[in-house]
Parts: sequence; C-alpha cells; structure tokens
Amino acid sequence: MTLGRLILPENQKKILFELEKARELVISDPHLGEITLRELLQRDHNILEDLQIKISLAYALFSQTKNNESLKIYEEVFQKATEHQFREEIADALLGKGICFIYSSNIDDGISNCIQAIEIFKNLSLFEKEAKANNALGNLYFAKGNFDRSLECYKNTMTLTNNKETIMYTMALGNSALIYLLRGEMEKTAKFSRLSIKKAKKLNFHRGICAFKSNIADALRAMGEYTKGFKHLEEGLELAKKLNYIADIASMSISYANYWIDLGELKKAYQMLQTAFDIYEDFYEPQGHILAFQTLATYWLIQGQFQKAKKSVKEALELVDKSGTSESKIEILTLLTEIYEGMNHTDEAYKFLKQADHLSRERNSEIGHAQVLIQRGRICLNKLDFNEAEMSLSEALWHSEKIKHVVLQFTCKMLLAQTFLIKYLQNSTDLHSYNNAIFFISEAMDLAKEKKLIPNYINALIIRGLLHSSQDEQEKAEKTLTEAIQLAQTHEMNIKSRDVQEKLLVISAKKSSNSPKSQLNKIVLSYALEELKSTTASYIESAISEEDLANTFFVSFKIDENLGPVILEKENVKSNNLAWNKNILMIGSLYSITLGQGLHYHEGLFGPLPFGDKKLRSIIYTLIIDDPSQIQKRTHQQSYVLLCLVFTKNLGPFFYDRQKVEDIFENQTSTLKTIADIDESFLEFLRKKILSEIMEGIL
Repeated sequence: MTLGRLILPENQKKILFELEKARELVISDPHLGEITLRELLQRDHNILEDLQIKISLAYALFSQTKNNESLKIYEEVFQKATEHQFREEIADALLGKGICFIYSSNIDDGISNCIQAIEIFKNLSLFEKEAKANNALGNLYFAKGNFDRSLECYKNTMTLTNNKETIMYTMALGNSALIYLLRGEMEKTAKFSRLSIKKAKKLNFHRGICAFKSNIADALRAMGEYTKGFKHLEEGLELAKKLNYIADIASMSISYANYWIDLGELKKAYQMLQTAFDIYEDFYEPQGHILAFQTLATYWLIQGQFQKAKKSVKEALELVDKSGTSESKIEILTLLTEIYEGMNHTDEAYKFLKQADHLSRERNSEIGHAQVLIQRGRICLNKLDFNEAEMSLSEALWHSEKIKHVVLQFTCKMLLAQTFLIKYLQNSTDLHSYNNAIFFISEAMDLAKEKKLIPNYINALIIRGLLHSSQDEQEKAEKTLTEAIQLAQTHEMNIKSRDVQEKLLVISAKKSSNSPKSQLNKIVLSYALEELKSTTASYIESAISEEDLANTFFVSFKIDENLGPVILEKENVKSNNLAWNKNILMIGSLYSITLGQGLHYHEGLFGPLPFGDKKLRSIIYTLIIDDPSQIQKRTHQQSYVLLCLVFTKNLGPFFYDRQKVEDIFENQTSTLKTIADIDESFLEFLRKKILSEIMEGIL
C-alpha cells in the first residue's frame, strides 16, 4: 500500500465516498453509473483517484458491452499505474483487460492477465479482489468450454470471500449454476440456483434474482417440470417489471418463448419473442438480442421454415460481428451449418462449419470442437457416408464426455443410433448395425434418466418402443411406450402424451391387422427413424414445392358390418393403380383398428401418422355421424367416419399447431348431418380450406 493511501483529507474522503456510490450504481444501472463517473472524472483529484475512477468507468462501459472503449481505458490505466508503481491499480487494470477479452479471440491473453492480477492481489492480501479475479478467470475458462477449470475458479472465489452473504459469493454460485445448466446437470443447476436466489434476496441483489430465476427455469424446463419453471419465470418477470429492469424483462420473455415452443403454443411463443424484440429496438443489449434471434430461428425451424430461420441466424451473426460479443459465435455458425445442410446446400454448410472450426481451434474450445464434429457427423450422415459419420460422432462423444457435457453426449449417442439404424434399413440382414443402434439408444436413455432430462428420456423411450415393435417384441414395446405416456402425463406434457398414445395405438393395432406383418414392421421402423431425426435435429425436414401441395389428397373410411373398413370417398387421388388402392385400404384398416381401441379415441384429431410405406403422412379426424349402415358392437353402437388428409412428409411441420388444425376440422364438419354429406366436393373444399389456413402467415 502506498503512503498516499494513508493520508485522507476531507476532499479525498468525499471523492472516495462518491466513487463508492458510483460503483454501486454501475451494478444496478451501468449507463447511469457511466454518466456519474464521467462527471466525477471532470473534478479535481490526484493521479491515484483518477486511476480508480477510470477503472470503475471502464467496468461500466464493459457492462454495456462497449468492449473497445473499456479496453482502451484499462490499457491507459495499466500504463500510468505501471509508471507510478501502483500495484493494486496494475492488478485492477490487468483484471479489466482480462474481462474485456472474454468475448474476443484473445481469451488466452485474458486468462494470462487474470492470473497475473490474482498473484498481485494475493501478495497484497486483497482477498475480495482476488476472489473477483478468480470469478473473472472462471468466466474466461467458461468461454473456452473448460468447465472443470471454470468451476474450480468459482470455488476459489467462494473460498476467498470472507463473507458468504456478499454479491461476489452469490455471483460465483450463480455462475456455477449456469455451467451445470449448459452441461446438462439440471439437478445441480436447480440446487445452486435456489441457493443463489436465497442469498440474492437477502442482499436485495435484484438483478441477480432475475438472472438466477431464469437459470432455474431453464433447468426445470429441461427436466420437464414446466409448472415449477413457469412459477420462477413469473416471479422473476414480476420483479423485473416492478424495478423496470428492461434487459431482464426481455431475457425472461425469451425464456417464456422457449417454454411455449416446447409445449407447442407457437402463437404465445411468438408474442413473447415480439416483446423481447420491441425492447431491443430501443435498448442496446447485444447478447440478449442475439439470443432472441436464435430463439426466433428455433421458432421457424420447428415449422420447417428454413429461409426465415436462416434470416434470423444471419441477423444474429451480423450483430455478433458488429458488437464484438462473440461468446455464442461458434454455436451460431454451427446452427447455420445445420440449416444450410437441411436445405441441401452442403457447400454453403461447409463454409460456415469451417469458420466455426477455425474459431474453436483459435479459442482452444472443447465445446466448440465437439459442436463442429457433431455438425460434420450430420453432414456425413446425410450423404450416407457412414464411416465418416461414425468417426466424427465418436470423436464428438469423446470430447463431450471429457468436458462432462450431458446434452452433447445425449445428442452424439442419438446421432450414432441414427447412423446405424439407417445402415440397417438399407440392409435388413445387417444385424450388427441394428444392435449398435439399440446400444446407443439404450445409452442415451440411461443418460437422460440418470440426469433427469425427462423430455429427452421420453423421446428415447418412444424410439426404443418403436424398435421393439419393429421386431415384434410387442409386450416390451407397449410397456416402454406406456412408461413414456405416464411420464409425459405426470409432467403435464399434454401434446407429448397424446403423441405417444397415438404411437402406442398404432403398434397395438398391428396385432389385429390382417396386413402383412413385414410391411407393418417396415412402417414402424421408418417411423422410429423419423423420431430419431426429429430428436437430434434443430429443424423438421421441410422443403415444400407446388408438387407437394398438388399431391395432397383426402381419403375417408367407414366401417362395413361384413367387410370391415372400406373407402367411403376419395378426392384428388392421382393413381388408379390397384396396388396403391390396396395400400390405401390397408392403412385405413390399420387406422380403424387403432382409433377403435378405446372410448377416448373415437372422435378428434390424430397424427400425423405414417401413411403406407411411402414418404407420406396423414392427419386423421374421426367423426361420429349418422349412418344407419354402421352397426358395430366394437364401437359401442356408434357410427363413425375417418377423414384422412394425406400429404408428403415435407408438409409435416405445417401441422405442428394441432389446435389450429383441429379447429378447422371442427368448424367445417359441424354442419354435416349424415354420412351422405361427405362427398368428393366436400373433401375437396375441406382440403383447400385446411391448406390455405395452416399456411396463412407462414409462407
């Protein structure tokens, strides 16, 4: 400590008091803190005071993501502090420079600066500042994807903080929770988040409360605990609105949007995203804005809207380059890679993948390298280059296990299962590939169950159940899918529960169907592969054309007392091929048996379900209607009709909003009085009505 620090005349006391108040303001309102510090900088003060004010000003600028301005001030402070041998200020400047490097490609320089700062603070016995530097060092290791080192630094921060009821200790807890969140350790995330929320409340650390509640909500969403997650979001958003924390309102709106996307409530998701974008129009917060673009891309991708998703991701990338906030750049580049590959633009996909690879190597990022390998594996798989796909995905799995990243591990295992299942579909005698697919599905199931990633576990259960069914292991199939249904119902995942019930009914109907078992098993196996694809991809395959729309058709079925299911009416069916008509009748039989399994499945919307062994899907609407010719004990004396809208799988994403589709069916069939009203002209009208309404505002 220098001699100047021991002499505190009144004017110096006043400046130090005002500086401390300004520092507190930087935490709650960085912009106002910047204004206050600039005013303070204009007043008379000595060199040491000048450096201290500038250090706080640089941090205020960093808090507003004005990294270049912040770094420039830290460099100036470092030069002057070195010149006057002010060791504490030298360390402060080193720490500041290290923090600024967190969003750049100079992360290793940032780590070096923080380590130097820690040594100086340690020698000066400035434990609180040493704790702060350890926290920053943890953030730098976090940016590199070195989670183990990062957690070690946060642990050091908490150890060095003399008082556990401080903001720094609380921030280290919250940062640890965020690492566990990104690694897929949701139980640990919830534990650390609850503790950090408790401490933040004692400290009136309101911004921390909002951030930590957002983290725990994200963890609960991954665990399928939607009701509990919504409660934390509601409380966090209420607090943010009360205190007018604009950035937190936007951030939590994005979290809400992710919840609604998961639950299939797309209209609500879009409304919450719009709230976030409206805020970012007038409030400069690039990290949040970038996340909003990424979430909007997810919104479009689950509907198969590649062009709109691509536009959103490119806007995110432009903002990354403009702001210098490059923390998420690798993730954005790999997502662009996936989108272009989904559009069958492999050359463009590789262009972005190479950028992501270069950046991951530049940063020496384990996470980035794993993400690149996963995308490379996807591309190889799409090209049916199985050996290269297996090698890339196996290496990605190795990196994911090394850094204990549960979500990436799950993705790798599912993609490896997909690789071997496609090989088996190409050669049904290749039992080695089938067994490998089973192995990786089982591994993914065990991992998701152990880590309580319930939605992921349910997805893996569905695929495992379908694979059991494809091998005529009917009892195991029904048991597995029943477990998935029960879990979905317990976690209030209504859409998922209904989806699994439909799959269970389809495979159960195989027992009663007269159709060839080999043909039915092939359908179920193809269905399992599609479930795998939807689980491992950010998007749903969709590249619709005029031909897709033109080939959409309606088939309706009724139940004949003697013949069973028969075709009632067809519309826009192009082929008069006897084999094709026989195939249609076979599917009608399977659907009829399926939807006649239980009392709750006599009316309503079902699907999309496979339609034959072609790449076709069908939305089925069952309708009880007056028809004297139908007298069936199995349907409890009710007469019902199946209205099957058949389309190519490219159109599948447009039927994601089931409620909208069901409303259209209900509105258009409400005027039907007897089965005679269901003729070709009615089916044509209904087909055009559905296609026009589901695509309104999307195309």
